[in-house]
Amino acid sequence: MSKLLTTILLSAIVLLFTITTAPVFADPVYPPGTTAYNPDNGHYYEFWYIPPGTTWDTASIGAERFTHNGTWGRLATITDASENAFVANLVPNNATAWIGLTDRNTEGDFKWINGESYNYTNWDTSQPDNSNNKDYVEINGLNGKWNDSTNHNGHTSGYVIEYDTILHDPVYNTENGHYYRLIDAPATLWTDAYDMAENHIYYGLNGHLVTITSQSENDFVAGLIPNNTKAWIGLYDAETEGDYKWVTGESYNYTNWDTSQPDNSNNKDYVEINGLNGKWNDSTNHNGHTSGYVIEYDTILHDPVYNTENGHYYRLIDAPATLWTDAYDMAENHIYYGLNGHLVTITSQSENDFVAGLIPNNTKAWIGLYDAETEGDYKWVTGESYNYTNWDTSQPDNSNNKDYVEINGLNGKWNDSTNHNGHTSVYVIEYSSSYPPPYPPPYPPPSNSDIESHFQSYYQFVYSPGITWTEAHDIAVSSTYSVFRGHLVTIDDQEENDFLTGLLSNNTRAWIGLYDVTTEGDYKWVTDETFSYTNWDTSQPSNSTGENYVEFYGDSGKWNDNTNNSTDIDGYIIEYRTQSIITAGTYPNGHGYQFVYSPGITYTDAKTAAESSTYNGASGHLVTITGATENYYVSLLYPYDFHAWIGLSDETTEGDYTWVTGEPFTYSNWNTGQPSAGTGENYVEFNGSNNKWNDTVNNATDILGYVVEYTPSSNSAITYHGVSDYQFIYSYDISWTDAKEAAEASRFDGKRGHLATITSQSENDFLTGLIPDNSHPWIGLTDETTEGTYQWVTGETFDYSNWNTGEPSAGADEDYIEFFGSNGKWNDSKNHNGHTNGYIVEYNIGNFDVPVRYPGTGNYYHFVVDPNISWTVANATAANSVHNGLNGHLATITSQIENNYLNVLYPFDFRAWIGLSDVTTEGTYQWVTGEMYNYTNWDVGQPDNHNNNEDYVEFIKSSGKWNDNVNNATGILGYIIEYTS
Repeated sequence: MSKLLTTILLSAIVLLFTITTAPVFADPVYPPGTTAYNPDNGHYYEFWYIPPGTTWDTASIGAERFTHNGTWGRLATITDASENAFVANLVPNNATAWIGLTDRNTEGDFKWINGESYNYTNWDTSQPDNSNNKDYVEINGLNGKWNDSTNHNGHTSGYVIEYDTILHDPVYNTENGHYYRLIDAPATLWTDAYDMAENHIYYGLNGHLVTITSQSENDFVAGLIPNNTKAWIGLYDAETEGDYKWVTGESYNYTNWDTSQPDNSNNKDYVEINGLNGKWNDSTNHNGHTSGYVIEYDTILHDPVYNTENGHYYRLIDAPATLWTDAYDMAENHIYYGLNGHLVTITSQSENDFVAGLIPNNTKAWIGLYDAETEGDYKWVTGESYNYTNWDTSQPDNSNNKDYVEINGLNGKWNDSTNHNGHTSVYVIEYSSSYPPPYPPPYPPPSNSDIESHFQSYYQFVYSPGITWTEAHDIAVSSTYSVFRGHLVTIDDQEENDFLTGLLSNNTRAWIGLYDVTTEGDYKWVTDETFSYTNWDTSQPSNSTGENYVEFYGDSGKWNDNTNNSTDIDGYIIEYRTQSIITAGTYPNGHGYQFVYSPGITYTDAKTAAESSTYNGASGHLVTITGATENYYVSLLYPYDFHAWIGLSDETTEGDYTWVTGEPFTYSNWNTGQPSAGTGENYVEFNGSNNKWNDTVNNATDILGYVVEYTPSSNSAITYHGVSDYQFIYSYDISWTDAKEAAEASRFDGKRGHLATITSQSENDFLTGLIPDNSHPWIGLTDETTEGTYQWVTGETFDYSNWNTGEPSAGADEDYIEFFGSNGKWNDSKNHNGHTNGYIVEYNIGNFDVPVRYPGTGNYYHFVVDPNISWTVANATAANSVHNGLNGHLATITSQIENNYLNVLYPFDFRAWIGLSDVTTEGTYQWVTGEMYNYTNWDVGQPDNHNNNEDYVEFIKSSGKWNDNVNNATGILGYIIEYTS
């Protein structure tokens, strides 16, 4: 089965950005996460954010999981310029997104994943270049151009879903208790059908391509398929010709081959079933006629198990004879309560014991360790350090391509094995991308006794001697009081702390919702609220070994850090909020959402209240729900049967529903028989029991509140000041490092961006006027290299500052600088502080007054900006230049490494003179220093000596290529001096 899947690429990818002169599209018409209707073909589309670097394979599987209006999603296929423009307008200008085009089967033979004809293209300049396994295609939101890329490129930040595949309901087979579902997917490859089936889940059952083990099951499956169509099943002989295997590893005993089948001709390694007669036929992977596939759901999902030591969840997956590469792909696409999954990584003996305890004694399970890239160089799939090992005797033996590692449930020992060993029957997923999870599994709730109210919350002390913090946390978040959801208490001020002191008896010690288990000393509330108020006891927190959880003393109201399993604990405090926490930044569109409890409030009053609300620079309004994923997200704000206003009404014109924001009304989720258009029923409520909508009157009596959506401030216009252009980009809770990367990937008017560097009071004043008062974005200043030694990201001299009072405070890990829009002051902060809401991009041609030393040669290089200077003047000026006692000359480039260095040295595009010419003898090129002319990097068709007078050579920064040109060429931005001894 090794031929089924692409080899996992885990190599570092260098991202080179290029400037394009193609038309630039406007900002996205629809916010990310919004479904958009294309009237040209009747399909819906959606841009979906993913962590940068998520693979094309993962995006393809993810797209297949989404549904909209009864249709399945898939990666978008683009068949004309109109559709391309529509798709490009969904993608943010500073992003690229995966689309459904690939040549992974045959180099250069691009195919759409749904089998549509590949006629229309919109490749960027010099694309596709097909280098280094670039088999997958992304679209640029800036100009709609396409680029071929590797599966793991490290930068693609989204994918575009197209909805057009009819969604069939699963059908239950009473004979074996399994469910079966037909998927309409014309011309889908068997290997793609395999991947997508493996990643389907239905009511806790894992899916796979159907396996047929009896005549009655064959008849059942054939009955799902229209008479005139054929569908893939889970049978193949791709590994060994004629040796057929089911994808689940089940015994291959029953068959129902058609006449003269299988004939095994021309790589017919995959099997389809005919809906007309239930007969089987072997076929090629991409036969072009199979119209779908059948999924069977029959594998029980084991519940994740929580590890109190590291705060991670682990799940055992039964998957007999699964390949390691398949297990890797499937694990990467698992999500558990907002936590991303991966094959388990084991970094200590205690974790190894924990994992081994999940696995039956007589089985072995794949873990996330491999040496497939370099024999003997073992790596964890997450990139974690490979320090701890637990190899079995004489292992690893590295024989016969044993590049993947399994753990033995009997003794916890490890063994290296081949990808398709045929015996590994399970794998273990670890969920560890954040802690604690927002919605962990349910536990029995405590009784609702002794609940007292204070301000906008109810509080309850639950007596439970010896309970761990993690157990208390899990119970609290699964508890409800009336219609309110619980969590371990968060304490915002002295008044609330005093109230809790009165709630507890003097000798009581109780857990509260504060922890630093993720990063020592970086305390966080379980709700992700800002951690500002504290009431530590004397000499606390002491941060002794394992003291990562906080308890509350009933006698004094003081706090103490303690271990998770402290025996001194008497119980815990649950807080039930009447308003949900604002969930800003957790939904892909970057908006905040909040349920506000207000029983009986009218729609008009709720609308007014929502529109008067603000949060962290974002303005509120009644929520607008533009897709199924957003609808589900809103339902998670409170897991109970509530009725709440949303921002939809037809009060202006009966039957003409409009959102309060004026967004297009394209998605709906009406309850059965709704909207009923009863008298005065012009306003829409959300029913929490089934997530459906209902039209009702303005003063409906069943309303418990309303849902506010906080829409971020728009990005500022790009504004010119001095010698630079500036733009404020709103991005809630972005880290400094992510902001730096995004800024340096930005382009404007041929210039690349960077986080703003502020070198004068006038520049600081200008930015104060540019930034909203309630915003505090990142700027390009840091002391991450040496504590207290601040440096600008451009290397400019740090001689101006505008610190806020008491800053920089040099708190723990506060190495990055934010700018206060209210007063223009600066503050040092942590890389991911939970409140920074954007960053400032500065676009300029750079300030490169100081030559830069290249370690490869020991020489210095200096780009001099002097637009349209002639080559002869540049040559004379360079020859008369001196730096640190070194003589200058126009740069001579004698290797690819040196050429690459100059191409990445400066963060903008230009054309500049270098020290090469053939002015003495046409066609005989010479460096100004007399060095040997061996290395060249001419552009396509160059040198051409156009008009017989192009005797001087320019360096083109966008590509690193060379071109011959006339002495007084226009468009030259300057020249490069090289200083040598």
